[in-house]
Amino acid sequence: CYWDELTLFMRQEEKLVPIFKQNMQSQAVSSGCIGSATGHDVWEYTKKTISIAPSSTNGLADLQITATSIIEGDEEAIPKNANRKARVERHLLKFNGKAYAS
Repeated sequence: CYWDELTLFMRQEEKLVPIFKQNMQSQAVSSGCIGSATGHDVWEYTKKTISIAPSSTNGLADLQITATSIIEGDEEAIPKNANRKARVERHLLKFNGKAYAS
């Protein structure tokens, strides 16, 4: 499931046009069912942040997206060999003249 959608608009003549849309939080189930309280639920929770990169493309600053993911769930259900360290991924988005694209 996804939530906390962030939308960036740009003024084009008399309209505001969306040029970037991103869900800033998400959960993906590994086992069980999120919110079911079965006792064997495990999921990956991801939170994203956005920053302005020092570079620019087509007249607009590039955007740096950082996604930090961790494994959560019922402690007894999380596999012993699961990597409990946060996983961090970064993506640079560039403005293609109409919208931001990776």
